[in-house]
Amino acid sequence: MTELVVKPKLPQLTITKVRSNFQDCVTFKDKFLSSVCDSTSISNIQTFHYLVSAINGDAKRVIQHIPVSEQGFRVEWEILVERYKNERLIINTHIDNITKLPCLTSENASQLRHLLDTIKCNLEALKAMKHTTESWDMIIIHTLVQRLDIKTQKEWELHMSNKGLPNLQQLYTFLEHRYNALESIANKPKSKEQNNTWIGRSLILMYHNVIHLRSYQIRKSIS
Repeated sequence: MTELVVKPKLPQLTITKVRSNFQDCVTFKDKFLSSVCDSTSISNIQTFHYLVSAINGDAKRVIQHIPVSEQGFRVEWEILVERYKNERLIINTHIDNITKLPCLTSENASQLRHLLDTIKCNLEALKAMKHTTESWDMIIIHTLVQRLDIKTQKEWELHMSNKGLPNLQQLYTFLEHRYNALESIANKPKSKEQNNTWIGRSLILMYHNVIHLRSYQIRKSIS
């Protein structure tokens, strides 16, 4: 009787395919190591196939000619690690992500959330790379406030009036409260007055459409 061999299933990684972004490659490397490479039930050849399917663009072209084998995976992995271990470029990428954020033109909960999360994530990434950012508070505060919409900037200045120099945590707390308020307002159901206004406009539009159609029918019958 033939014995059924069950091949281990590769774990699913919730990560965007890697192309040539240094920041993404570092994140991918850590997740891939912990989820796949450290698993004793997955062979190097299986890991090789998984790695090929998880990378794209320039990163994939770098290793496209490496043969599938036990040794091939080790060579492939070393090439990718060597190519994307440029610490200076990775740090520059994180700093660019902070300093090149778009400015908000109006109050918007989702855009404010994105702005706040981007700042936090990139600062945490720099800390993880053993780069001290604790003394950056005033620089980050200035950068972040300059990208807020005018109304939120005004509210921040009023909030911090006569309180001395703020720290980054105070700005985080202020913006979290601001986000929660905007999100709460955005999710409120429309009032009866707003609904009536919308219905009234819809009826007017329908009336004009009927008049236009009737006029067209009359002109057509005459011609």
